[in-house]
Amino acid sequence: MNTVHTIDNFKSIILVKLNIETAHFEAAILDNAPYETTLYNWMLKSYHKGKSIAETVILIQKTQRICALKSFMQKQQ
Repeated sequence: MNTVHTIDNFKSIILVKLNIETAHFEAAILDNAPYETTLYNWMLKSYHKGKSIAETVILIQKTQRICALKSFMQKQQ
């Protein structure tokens, strides 16, 4: 478990690093928006696995790039 940060602090720092507005993110979570819910679940899993904020941000950014590339490639077909 990540003992340096609380889960709320962990999430808040990651959202800042990803340039995501906290109020929008939390409202989207309440609305069960798929993207934000997925991000939230990744953050929770990383937190409970003891991953650092930097590791979590890198994981999310890599996944975002892969998804964007897949989407782009599908549009090109």
